Amino acid sequence: MSRVPSVYGDVENVITALEFETMISSGKIVLKNGKPPGAVALIQCVGRQEKGYCSKTCCLYSIKFARILKDKLADVDVSEFYQDLCLPDKADQNYFEEAKKKGIHFVQSDEIEIKDINDRIKVKYKSAEGKKEELSVDMAILAPAMVPSQDTSKTAEMLNLPLDETGFFKEAHEMLNPVATPIEGVFVAGCALGPKNIPDSIVQSQAAAGKILSTLVPGKKLEPEVKTAEIREEFCTGCQTCLSVCFYGVISFDEHKGISIVNEAICRGCGSCVGSCPSGAIKIKHFTYPQLYREVLEALR
Repeated sequence: MSRVPSVYGDVENVITALEFETMISSGKIVLKNGKPPGAVALIQCVGRQEKGYCSKTCCLYSIKFARILKDKLADVDVSEFYQDLCLPDKADQNYFEEAKKKGIHFVQSDEIEIKDINDRIKVKYKSAEGKKEELSVDMAILAPAMVPSQDTSKTAEMLNLPLDETGFFKEAHEMLNPVATPIEGVFVAGCALGPKNIPDSIVQSQAAAGKILSTLVPGKKLEPEVKTAEIREEFCTGCQTCLSVCFYGVISFDEHKGISIVNEAICRGCGSCVGSCPSGAIKIKHFTYPQLYREVLEALR
């Protein structure tokens, strides 16, 4: 579907999902000439191949659009093009089946092209059976991929937070700690982590709020980390690789000695510097090779 986004802005009555939401809010679903559309194509997964991930919300809101079109314009012909349907929640399948009963056509296709022919939108596509077909419509609604906010990289740099390969914030652990970040006290929720719908964003926001409240217990004492990083001066070559990988900014470079120094008071013992040190000069306290060896032996007894 890589060719679909290029027609936006060039072909009349090809609009985005957000623009169609504005139409719904205004109460007027019309073409540029002020007339209601007789046929509408909803095209999902726009930009999915380029971005490399599914936006998860497009399928459901496109089905919502199709149902609204049928409710507002009884005679409109609605066709919905998709690559794969994402219906994760228990009520989603019934919602989809009800849409089909309203006469909405669902077409699975991996290849779609839009052209403007004689003031009509021509949708050319390859069906699931491999046949090349085409459909003439008055309006095409694109469901583009959800992407990180423009300020995401700026915020990440300011707070020293890592981003994943898609450009969203990276969680501390996808399964065990999905709203925390490697920086203690900084939490993320909702679409800051990736594409999400409103219910999932609310749940994550509540989880993040709970995490924060659990640390604000009156009288609670701060416990210093005991498994901090330690640099052995005799092995340090002064390459400063550890400075670039430390999320917490606890490592500095001593120009006089020509070695890196760890501020143990704020080190969280994440181990990033240990794995990146080319000379093996860094180790985590209480995680020395002899200690790990004894642990393995005990585990195998």
